[in-house]
Amino acid sequence: MTQLANFIQQTPKAEIHIHLEGSIQPATVLKLAERHNQTHRLPGATVQALENWFTFTDFPHFIQIYVTIQDMIRTADDFELIVYECGADMAAQNIRYREITVTPFTHTHYLDKGLTIDQVLAGLNAGRLRAKQDFGVEMRWVFDIPRNFAFQNGAYNPESANITLSYALAGQNQGVVGFGLGGNEVG
Repeated sequence: MTQLANFIQQTPKAEIHIHLEGSIQPATVLKLAERHNQTHRLPGATVQALENWFTFTDFPHFIQIYVTIQDMIRTADDFELIVYECGADMAAQNIRYREITVTPFTHTHYLDKGLTIDQVLAGLNAGRLRAKQDFGVEMRWVFDIPRNFAFQNGAYNPESANITLSYALAGQNQGVVGFGLGGNEVG
């Protein structure tokens, strides 16, 4: 390792913009797909196939993969697993603090998985607590509005924004520190 690489590795860092679902490793996506009998929705049932799929061709391709990954997260335990693995990744890079963007509306409404915000927060915070205990890292949540759900039939529909805001306000004592806007900017 070069002197510069060693310096970078040893320097404590903070990261303030990473999407939870975008941080999931291909092996974990495969594990979740197998857990929920969803491997048929993937381009292949191997880590290599998923690594190839994760080579994004454009933003719509990224969104397609992102939403597919979101749909693989179906329980509080799934959230706990991916948050804990995110904490392990932080420790490996000496990232001490990370603000992680999560789109709860997609999990509780759009994908119709039967998840509640309480289940989402329980999983997020169980993973966060385990990662803090095992790796000494701090994570907080930024809940974002999926902008592509706000326009329906040519008119503005504030439902996704209002629901996401209510989730963020209710989660202030559960690690939510921010509120944002995400999703496809076209259309």
